[in-house]
Amino acid sequence: MQIEPLNDNILIDITPKKEENKTDFGFLLVSEGDKQQPNRGIIQAVGDKVEGLAEGDEIVYNKWGGTQFDCEGKKLLLIKSASVLAKI
Repeated sequence: MQIEPLNDNILIDITPKKEENKTDFGFLLVSEGDKQQPNRGIIQAVGDKVEGLAEGDEIVYNKWGGTQFDCEGKKLLLIKSASVLAKI
């Protein structure tokens, strides 16, 4: 499935890159560093009115905003370009 953002929207892949640490009983172990991780993702596509950002850029985005959904095994987020705080 191809998703093409419109206007000033950006599609971001926010699929966790780390392996999850689980105990033998299936409990998820979270380290302190994971809790402090900022909202980061990789841009998959940009709308035609977005300037200064391109596919493949790694970004930090505002925590509160956008629409999250799953597509083909990936966690994706669709946000306004104004929600991008920084490029990495």
